[in-house]
Parts: sequence; structure tokens; C-alpha cells
Amino acid sequence: MKFPLILALLAASAFGQLIPDDGQTDFTAAFQRDLDAGHLRIPGDRLGAGAKITPVLTNGVVTSLKLEAPGERYCKAPEIRVEGDARAVAQVDANCRLAEIRLLDGGSGYKAPPRVFITPRPRCYKVTQLLIPTGAIVEGDGFSSCLMPGDAAKPLLFSEGAYGFHLRNFYVDGRSLANIGMQFNGGITGDAARSTLENIFIIGFRQKNIELNKSYGFVFTNVHSAGSGGWGLYLRDGYNNATQVISGEYSGNQIGGVYIGDDSILFHFSSIAESNRQYGIYYRGLAHGILIDNAYFEANGHDGKGWDLRGEFSSYDRPVRGLTVRNTLFNSSGAAGAAFLENTVDIDFAHNTGVPPMLGDAFTSNVVRIGKGAGMLSIEGNTSLAFQNTAGTPINTEIPPGTASLFTSELPSRVTLSATSNAAAPTTVSRKVAVPSGHLVGAGIWMKTDAGTATAWVEIADASTSYTGTTVNQPHRQTIGPEWQWVSMNIATEIAANSKTTDVNFRVYRNDGSEAKAVYFRAPIAWRDIAGTPARKTIQSFSATGTDTRRTSTSDGHSATLPSKP
Repeated sequence: MKFPLILALLAASAFGQLIPDDGQTDFTAAFQRDLDAGHLRIPGDRLGAGAKITPVLTNGVVTSLKLEAPGERYCKAPEIRVEGDARAVAQVDANCRLAEIRLLDGGSGYKAPPRVFITPRPRCYKVTQLLIPTGAIVEGDGFSSCLMPGDAAKPLLFSEGAYGFHLRNFYVDGRSLANIGMQFNGGITGDAARSTLENIFIIGFRQKNIELNKSYGFVFTNVHSAGSGGWGLYLRDGYNNATQVISGEYSGNQIGGVYIGDDSILFHFSSIAESNRQYGIYYRGLAHGILIDNAYFEANGHDGKGWDLRGEFSSYDRPVRGLTVRNTLFNSSGAAGAAFLENTVDIDFAHNTGVPPMLGDAFTSNVVRIGKGAGMLSIEGNTSLAFQNTAGTPINTEIPPGTASLFTSELPSRVTLSATSNAAAPTTVSRKVAVPSGHLVGAGIWMKTDAGTATAWVEIADASTSYTGTTVNQPHRQTIGPEWQWVSMNIATEIAANSKTTDVNFRVYRNDGSEAKAVYFRAPIAWRDIAGTPARKTIQSFSATGTDTRRTSTSDGHSATLPSKP
């Protein structure tokens, strides 16, 4: 920190301490001088310490909280948490010491005095607007280095045509006092390029916490953007390229975690988006190359509305080209579903997981809906995610509705692999499926090996024609191992007319060099396409060949026959 800034801060302080955020003192000029010189260090508040509070009990109730020591540097009232259900708040004086502890609720049932936890809060330096020059560094001491806005109409941190700057290790508290927290614009002749944000916590701006406009090569690492009245991170329509969001969290925003604007190219998200009012991530328009990998979505959307991931239709002439969603967890309880993908071509949705019913019903909340303008769809190896079209008809359901209740207490069947089992002559387990109404559109089963790896897939045969899947199913082949894995397939055409019985074959062979000698099968399920019937009503049962078949009812009233005991 430059010497003039030290003088400015000390001159405005009492007893050598920085002025608390009283909403009056503006530090813009002092901070901007250092920033223009290339390096601003936001002073870290030495957080409050030394206070001591002792609870007084009467008949199991906290009747008072005695302030034994006021401590120092509590320039903002600290959080007071009393063990159990008692509640209290603190007040501080002009010398940054605890002046009073006010008991709000004495709680009940205490047999011994509870512990009292005093958590200091940082002070914030009021700033009208800081202009970021090219190559500058803004850094602080983590949570204790805090900025707050001084002008509702101006972004607190702003750049116009600057590039190669680095922001790290500080906290920005919007307090609903300004519209935008950080805004980085590319200039007329160039991009806002090659800049990084690292270890930043930004909260509480009215419209957007962070906005990018004509940016290139921005990297966000461990950035937490929460509590905005609109978006946590907003990539404005027009041009934003090669944005990487790695770790961190975009949560608790009133509209959504991340907005990916029209004409964005190469957006990579490996982070958390949860508890946003409408969307975890939203995109629309002619974007190219959206990659969501190793991400976490939870509780986005409220009251049956909103999605963890939403691609909304705008025009058949301007689709999003290239959406990849991999290795990502969805838990969209309370929302309309996990993902609704429209206006998108070349979709790769693979190896993702829907959380089983912890917060809601996985088979209704963790729905992936494929809407109009979506094409070139590849779905592989997803679990607890129900894939549907806009009418609610399953199109590639990785765990069909109701399956969860079928294998909770049932033993699997064991099938020994043939000695000659290979791609040309796999070991096959067959099941007959009666289709009293509608049309069979898919089937699946849980599989695992006894050791090593194997290749497995599903084939469905029409009673009146040949197999549908020998060629069609090649993309559905997948590798299984000693852990339970869901193997399924869906077809787009009607392969079984009303009142016919079809064959479903689960085919498997050991991979080269594998130690696998047997495969375990559990909970075979098939599902139908029935017009006007909700997705949860699409289950059909298998009739297992052999003896000791057992039927188990599902939660929606259907039943399914489980395989014979091993």
C-alpha cells in the first residue's frame, strides 16, 4: 500500500484504527491512486477479538448474558450464537467494543450453561467506483478486506477496454445499494482479455453481481457470487469468448446463477450453482461450445418452476451449437426439473447423476426435458435422471420411474459368462415383455461384474420382425465393472404394437484381459409410450424365465417381476 493512502486512512481514524463503514467516508480517491500505479492492496481489518460473554441460567432457561469483557476491534456488531435454541444480538460503541448483549429468546431445557460463540464481521470501505487499468492488481486479505458501493448507478469495480488485470482475495458487499458489483467491458478496438478473479466473495447487488461484455479468456477461480437481485454472473449478449469458471459458487440469486449470452463461445463451467430462484445456468441464442463438467446443481427453481440448466428456444436459425454436460450432479427438488434443452444441436449428455430422493422425488424432480430445436442428441451412462420430450414421454430414461423401489431388498441374479463370449457371440439373458397397450420404447437393468470389466448393452426384438438393436444399439454399449451400473436403451420408433409380446435381451461379454467370469443382474425394467399418461405410469413388468419369480409393487401401483434368486 502506498504511503499517501496510509496517511489518508490514519488521518480519518481514531486511535490508529481504520474508520468503520459508517456510510459517509468515501475511500475512492485514496484507493484509485494506488490502483492507477498498478497495485491496490485493500487493507484487511483485524477482526474483533477478546470479547467474553457468560450465560446465566434459571430453571433451564437463559435469563441473561453477562458481558465479562468487551474485547476490541468490533467495529461492526458481531454475530452472537448461543448453543441450543436461545438467541441474542450484540451492540457496539464508537470505540469498536461490545457495549451490550440483548437476549431475544432464553430457550429452554438447559442443564448446564451453554457455550456462546462470537463471530466478528468485517468492516467495508465505501467506494463510489474504482476504474481498473490494464495489468493492474487488486488484492486483499480475504474476508477481512471488504468493499461496499457508494453510488447506486455505478459498478463498484469497472473496466473499459482494460485487459490482463487480476483481482483476488477480497469481499464485496452490495447491500442492495447498487445495481452492478463488477463490470468488465471490452473497448472499441479490443477485448477485455486474459484477466483473472480469484478467491472473491461478492454478494447483494440489485441486478448483477458480475458482468462480462466483449471479454476473452477470463478465468474465475473460487469466486462466490450470491444474493443478487438478478444474476450471479452475467455474460452479456454480443461477444464473450473462452470464459472458464472453475470452483466457487453461484448461488442464492433471485433470477439465476449464470447467464450465457448470445454469441458466447467456449464457456466452461466446473462449479456450484444452487438455490437460485429460477435457474442454475441459462443460455439462449447462437452460442458455441458450452461445456459443463464436474459441476453441482441443487435446489434451483422454486414452486415447481425453473431449472438447474435451461436452454430456451429463440430461433431455428440461431441454435446453440455444441452443449456438453458431463460428470455433473443434479438435485432439482422444488423446480420443474433438472434440465430443459431447446434450440440446441449437438448435445452430449453423459455420465451425470441425479441425487436419489433426499430432497424430493428423483424421478419427478430430476427430469431432463428435450424440447423443440434440439437435435443430434447423445445420452450415455446417466443415473437417476429421467429423459423426456415436452409431452413427458420417456426418450432415454436411465432409471425408469419407480425403479428405485425394486432393488432395495432383492438379491441379484448371477449369470456365468460363456467361455467364448465376445462381441460376435455375447452371453445373453432374455426376458419376455407383455405390452397390453401403447408401445414399448425402452428397457434397462442394473449390472455389475464379479471382477474386471465387461461390455454390456440392451437389445429389443419385435415379435413380428427381427432385432432392432444389433446396429442401432452400438452407441449404447458401455463398460461395466464390479460396481452396480445402469445399462439401458431407448428407441424412437414403435417396435411393439398393442397386445404383443416382445423379447428384451441383455448382452454382455468380457473385455480383453479382464478377470470377469460372471455378471450380476438386478431389477430389469421396460417402459412404454402411452399417449396422455404421465411419465410415472410408463412402467411395464418383465416375466422372468425360470422359477422363483417375485413381484414387487412400485409406488405408482404398477408391479414388476424381479429375477430369480442367485
